[in-house]
Amino acid sequence: NSENLNPTFAITNPLLSDAYYPGNGSLTTTNVIGAVGTDYAGATRNATTPTIGALEYGKAVYDGSAWNVGAAPNSSATDASLTGNYSGAGFTCKNLTVNAGKQTTITSGTLDVNGDFTLKSDANNGTATFIDDGGTLTVTGGATKVEQYITAGRNWYFASTVSGAMSSVFDAAGTNKMYSYAESSKSWTEITDNTTALGANMAGYIANVGSTGVVTFTGGSLNTGAQSATALSYTSGDKAGYHLLGNPYPSYIDWTGASRTNVDDAVWYRTKNAGGTYVFDTFNGTGTNNNGLGAVTANIPPMQAFWVHVAAAGTGSVAFDNTGRNHRDVSTNNFRAPKQKEQKVLRLQVSNGTNSDETLLVYNTEAQNSYDSFDAYKMSNNNVEIPELFTKIDNNELVINGMSDFQYNQPLALGFRTGKAAALNIKANELTNFDADTRVWLMDNLEGVQTDITEGAIYNFNSESVTSDSRFSIIFKTAAGTSANKEVMENNSIVIFKNADNQITINCKNAIDNTSMVSIHSIMGQKLISKKLLSSTTVLDMPGSAGIYLISVTNGGKSLTKKIMITL
Repeated sequence: NSENLNPTFAITNPLLSDAYYPGNGSLTTTNVIGAVGTDYAGATRNATTPTIGALEYGKAVYDGSAWNVGAAPNSSATDASLTGNYSGAGFTCKNLTVNAGKQTTITSGTLDVNGDFTLKSDANNGTATFIDDGGTLTVTGGATKVEQYITAGRNWYFASTVSGAMSSVFDAAGTNKMYSYAESSKSWTEITDNTTALGANMAGYIANVGSTGVVTFTGGSLNTGAQSATALSYTSGDKAGYHLLGNPYPSYIDWTGASRTNVDDAVWYRTKNAGGTYVFDTFNGTGTNNNGLGAVTANIPPMQAFWVHVAAAGTGSVAFDNTGRNHRDVSTNNFRAPKQKEQKVLRLQVSNGTNSDETLLVYNTEAQNSYDSFDAYKMSNNNVEIPELFTKIDNNELVINGMSDFQYNQPLALGFRTGKAAALNIKANELTNFDADTRVWLMDNLEGVQTDITEGAIYNFNSESVTSDSRFSIIFKTAAGTSANKEVMENNSIVIFKNADNQITINCKNAIDNTSMVSIHSIMGQKLISKKLLSSTTVLDMPGSAGIYLISVTNGGKSLTKKIMITL
C-alpha cells in the first residue's frame, strides 16, 4: 500500500528511515522488520533507525578490499564495520564491529574507537581475531567486547582475552556452571558468584551453559604485550604438575614461541570428538587428531584453555609476547598446533568403531631415546568406551615418543588398553619422511600374527578388558625384507611372550599332542620347569627372582627357544 502524499525530509545525509515522514504523520517506522539484522554488504543494521535501501550508509563498511565510503572513516561520530579481513593503518570511528571469523591487524597509527569495540562470533565462522602489530587500539566512551559462540550441555575449556572480565560472563551465580582447577589439591572448584575476576596468572576454566548462543567477555581492554603464568606448582602424587592455562590474546598464539621454565614442551587439549565423547589431543612438534577434525597444531585458538605440565619438583613458568600472535592457520582450528622438521612420523590409531585414540612415534636426530623435550606424557581419558595406544619410557606412558635411533628389524613395544571387551582395529594414519621402501609391520604377539599396515591396511582383533605392554609391537622393514618376513609368518606356529602381569604366555597354532612340552631354564642353565602343554594357550607364573630366563617350547614337530627378562 502507499499514500499519495508529498514526503518531507528532515535531513538528507545520511538518509535514515526516521528522517522520512508524510505531512500528516500517518507513515511511521513502527513496523520496521527487526529480523533483518544486516545490510547487503553484511554490516549490522541500526536496530531502530536503519538506512533505507540495500546498504546501511550511515556506517563505514570495509568488505576486505575497499571501504563503501571510499576511504577509512575519520570521525568519532561514524559507526564502522569490518565485514572482511583488514590489515592497515588505524582510523577513527564511533562504534566498531568486526564480523565473526574476520581478521584485523593494525600495522600503524591508532585505531581510535569512541564507542563500543566488538569482536563478533557465530557457529560457522568462529570468533573474529585482532592483532596490534605496529599500531595501537584505544577504546573510549564505550566497552571492549569479545564474543564466543558456545553450545549448551557440554564443557568448554576457556580463558578471557579481556582484562577485567568477571565470572558474570557466564552468569556463574545463576544456573550455568563454571569451574577452576588447582594443581595443589588436584581438584576442581565451582565458581558460584558473578564477581570472580578471570585471567589471573593466565588461568583457564571450564564452563557449561544451559542455552546455546553467544557469551560476551567485557570489562576492560584487550590483552596485549607480555603475558605470563608464574609460580606454577609441582605437588607430588598422581597428576603432579598439571595446570590449566589459557590463551590470553584475542588472536591465535604459537605455543612453540612460548618461554618456558621447568615446563614440558607438550601441550594438551580436552575436547569432544564427532561422536560427542571427550578426548585429549596433544601437541609436541606434531599433534594428535583424536578430535576427528584434524591434527592439532602449535597455534592455540583465542580464548582456548589448555593443559601444561611442570616437569619436576619446584615451580615452573610460561610466558608469551606479541611476536607469537597470528590469525587462524587452518579452517578447522577453531575454539576448542608443527614447527616443521625433517623428522620421521608414524601415526597409529586404535578404534572400536565409535571412538579412537592415537599415539605417535617421532624419529628426530636431535631427540634422545630417554624422556626429553620431544616426548609427551599420555593423558588417559579414563573412559571404558575409548581404547588407547601408548608407548613407554621409564614406566611412563607416552602419547608422543620422540627417538633419535631409527633401525630396521627392531621391535618396539606398543602399549594397548581397553576398558571393556570389544572388537577393535589398529591402523597407520600417517607415515611421513620415511624412505620409499620402508614397510611398517604390526606384530600381535598374542595371536602370533604380523600385518603390513604401511598402505592403510587395518588389523582387526578382539580383546578382553586389559592394559598390555606386550601384546603388540611395531617393526620397520625394507620392502626387500618383506618376502623373508612372510616366510617367518608362515612358520610362526609358536609364540612366546611376557604379559603385563610378568607371566609367560605361550600360544601354539598347531594342535596340542603328547609331545607338546615347555621348559624354563635360568640363564645359568638350571632347569626350573618342565611340563606338558595341555592347551593351545598356556600361562605360567615365573618361579624365582627377577632375571633372564630361557623358555623352550616344542609342538607339532617345531621348536622355539626365547630369552625373556622378568622384572619383579
